[in-house]
Amino acid sequence: MIKRRNKTTMYRMIQQWKESGMSQAAFCANEKLSESLFYYWHRKYKQENRQSNFLPIKLQTENKPTESNIIEIHYPNQVRLVIPGNTPIDFIRQLTWIQ
Repeated sequence: MIKRRNKTTMYRMIQQWKESGMSQAAFCANEKLSESLFYYWHRKYKQENRQSNFLPIKLQTENKPTESNIIEIHYPNQVRLVIPGNTPIDFIRQLTWIQ
């Protein structure tokens, strides 16, 4: 008999797995849960709970960018974006917008 699992149940299990410190495979074996089903729901969970790793930046008047300043943005995947400090903020937003 196949046991159906709903979103609430699976998200609760994902939280339990995170708190358990176990590998996904070990957790699935312990819970008698198919790894492919767990991976499916974990992917959905991550999509719904996507959080940015970026911190907000506030420029103070005494730190106003000039042509001699540069702005560097370091992404988690090791990509580095270097742009002139006088680049309009709207253009920076376009460069850093993530879907």
